[in-house]
Amino acid sequence: MAHFKINTIISLTYIISATTSCGLINTSSTGYFNDAVPSNSTVVATGSFVGANGNTVTGQVIVYSTAANTYVIRLQNLAMTYQPNLQVIGTGSPSANFQATLRGNSGNQNYSPPSYATPISWTQVKIQNPAAVSGYGDVAVALLTIPPASTP
Repeated sequence: MAHFKINTIISLTYIISATTSCGLINTSSTGYFNDAVPSNSTVVATGSFVGANGNTVTGQVIVYSTAANTYVIRLQNLAMTYQPNLQVIGTGSPSANFQATLRGNSGNQNYSPPSYATPISWTQVKIQNPAAVSGYGDVAVALLTIPPASTP
């Protein structure tokens, strides 16, 4: 009986290893995230992802300004196929760029840019593969718009 259990463990380890190396299972940067919406915050910009270079990506970008005078970049309802080493990049003006590693391929994810980054001056947020040839690394692009001021 002990011999049978050892064989089962070895077989199971081999199956998991073979499946992982074939790309059918990958535990890094995959999965669903559900970060909370930032409390005491105001929406300062929004956008919707559009897939690029043959990628299907859905979801929104919402930029929040918090009561602590910081920003939160939220990827909301993100849904895309897993790809390794992707980056979330905010761009618009040379002094306001932001880059962080994409945490997962689905769900709601919050990112905090450094204090020198000013997301309200950004024109877009991208999900990008930085190792790809220029112009072909974009997986998705969301053009940001500033919502109209509410009237009392």
